[in-house]
Amino acid sequence: MSLIQKTPSAKKMLVGLRSMGYSFSTALADIVDNSIAAHASKIWIDSEPQDKNTYLYILDNGTGMNRDKLIDALSFGSDSDHDGSDFLDLGRFGLGLNTASLSQCKRFYVITKQQNEINGGYWDVDELENSDDWMLNILSLDEMEWLPGFKKLLELETGTLVIWKKFDKILSTTSKFETSFRSRVAEAKKHCELVFHRFYDEIEIRFNDARIHRRDPFLTSFDNAQHRTEEYLKYGNQKINYQAHILPHTSSLTNEQKDLIGGVETMRSEQGFYLYRNRRLIIWGNWLHMNSRSEFFKLARIRVDIPTTLDFVWNLDVKKTSAVIPDSLRDQLWAVVEDASKTSTRTYRFKGEKEYSGKVKVWNRTKTREGEIKYEINDSLPLIVYLKDKLGEEDSVLLDSLLKQIVDYLPKNQLNVDINDTDVKLANGEEQDDLDQLVDQLALVLSGLPPIARATICDKYLQYENYVLLKERREEILKKADEYATNR
Repeated sequence: MSLIQKTPSAKKMLVGLRSMGYSFSTALADIVDNSIAAHASKIWIDSEPQDKNTYLYILDNGTGMNRDKLIDALSFGSDSDHDGSDFLDLGRFGLGLNTASLSQCKRFYVITKQQNEINGGYWDVDELENSDDWMLNILSLDEMEWLPGFKKLLELETGTLVIWKKFDKILSTTSKFETSFRSRVAEAKKHCELVFHRFYDEIEIRFNDARIHRRDPFLTSFDNAQHRTEEYLKYGNQKINYQAHILPHTSSLTNEQKDLIGGVETMRSEQGFYLYRNRRLIIWGNWLHMNSRSEFFKLARIRVDIPTTLDFVWNLDVKKTSAVIPDSLRDQLWAVVEDASKTSTRTYRFKGEKEYSGKVKVWNRTKTREGEIKYEINDSLPLIVYLKDKLGEEDSVLLDSLLKQIVDYLPKNQLNVDINDTDVKLANGEEQDDLDQLVDQLALVLSGLPPIARATICDKYLQYENYVLLKERREEILKKADEYATNR
């Protein structure tokens, strides 16, 4: 048997490398990972979308690299040691710098300074495709001087500068490049605020000279949040630390707390597990098939710290954006998930009773001349008004007849028995599927109104007790209403 060395086609391999599923935010976070791994205490992210030579750069004051390390870092499948022994090692597979950068732009530079020596190189997709060969471009000092961020690098004792140019991915998806570019940078800033929130006190990250905001999804320093004791799971001889947190009800949050969690509107989407690797947030806002997302569980968060030595067990991908809970650990986590969910539900219900009572009732309670109590369906409910408007006169009469029959044949005696039976739990119609249906229902009702009136009428309808739980989903309802109206 004989062996021959086969170098893959650059042109063909680039197609796969550029399509690994990075978003702008996750790609940028991967570059920040490298800065943190280089023991940087300051990271500057600057961008300019107006200039004909649009750029974004990431500059850090980390340890920098010599020429050999730079060439290795620019190699696909870097030889850098990512065994997890370094507390700040956030790398994975030696692919992040190259694949993350090329997923967003056609050309990226890396310039680094160490011991008064400056080295730089770059990859360019167009050049690689034309040559179909992996020829790395090494820069001379003259070629570096005109690049954005270079002068700032010179002022540092050590550091590394990564520059993105030729943003073909954004250009191919929008006719308003500048607006789209600025929007993605803003999203990336919010992404970094959360992903690196545990590094805030030791590392200063700035976007266009403004420091990112502090985030704390668990409100760890506040007594009105409920913090379970930190514990650990065992996998072989490895420990996996975890801690459950229950946020206060939205009505109890201060403005400072709202800012720390990223706004009240994020609470529902950010419930569930928070998985970290070397303190870097990987997965959040997901129950990982151990629970369903619910309005009642939105106060619950479970922090889990994954040792880098167990990457393979959690099926951690190259982008560090997905993971799978091992079956043996899943069994150990069920009790934690159940406790967090129940505590969140109790907190939500107890604190939320007044807020979610609703000003307009579904049922009207009246007293007859004979002194009897009578319940009737409120015929001003938005859905009833909507249906009567759509139905003809004859069908509207039938609808009134149906509503009257529902009232007349309400099982009063059985309801009374069930309410007083402590072993019977009555469904409240507030599960997630029910709420999603109500969102669609209200959006459909609003879609028949003039666009200028939808927001005002929506606010009015959200005072009805059957819709009051949807207050935090107001924007979603209005967006769906617009879509329904457009598709008519």
